[in-house]
Amino acid sequence: MPQPEMLYLRPVYGALFDTSSDYRISGNDQLESGSSNSVEILLRGAFGRHVAVQARAGYANFHSMPDWQVDYETYANGDYRAVSVDRNLFFAELTGRLTLPKGFYGQASYAFKNVYHGGINFTEGPQHQASGYAGVRFPVRKLKIMLSAAIGGRFRSASTQYFGGGSDDARLIPEAYFSFDLKSFHFFYNYTNLLNANYYFGQYLQPGRMIWWGFNWAFVD
Repeated sequence: MPQPEMLYLRPVYGALFDTSSDYRISGNDQLESGSSNSVEILLRGAFGRHVAVQARAGYANFHSMPDWQVDYETYANGDYRAVSVDRNLFFAELTGRLTLPKGFYGQASYAFKNVYHGGINFTEGPQHQASGYAGVRFPVRKLKIMLSAAIGGRFRSASTQYFGGGSDDARLIPEAYFSFDLKSFHFFYNYTNLLNANYYFGQYLQPGRMIWWGFNWAFVD
């Protein structure tokens, strides 16, 4: 955030490794699909016309869910097999949005997740994530265009990877965004990872500092 056009376009690329791994895959056609029980609470509220808040939290119990398990002590020549596992998931998130006069706005959010069972933490990726941005949107009436600009960043706590990829310390990833609209024409310019931080998403090392730009244009008869 803020990069609305990129929500469906994750900038990932496969990392090249200087070592190779050899492992055996053992399937198990006797595994059931498992079951889950969950509960979720969603609260939304507003304070006047300028502040909106949303809080969401939930808990899920997964029983006998199929998963892949690997012998981590012998990764170079290990056994990668399908097993049934039990897991407990807890998550919570809080988002607040501020809308000010003259087109100024801002948003901040925080999210937490924890996957555990039997006193062991199985959470992959960061447990804590936070983001925030501030921006302005205003018209240029002489040119009949609408301009938008924002700057913000994402913070994620230390990330754990149990298999493949790498583990990260906490990361702060600032970003900037600019766009303009002319009738049905929309142009955007995203400047991401301003500090050129190295970090993983899933099992993929993310690119460093990047510029993404493009446009979309709706033609109407």
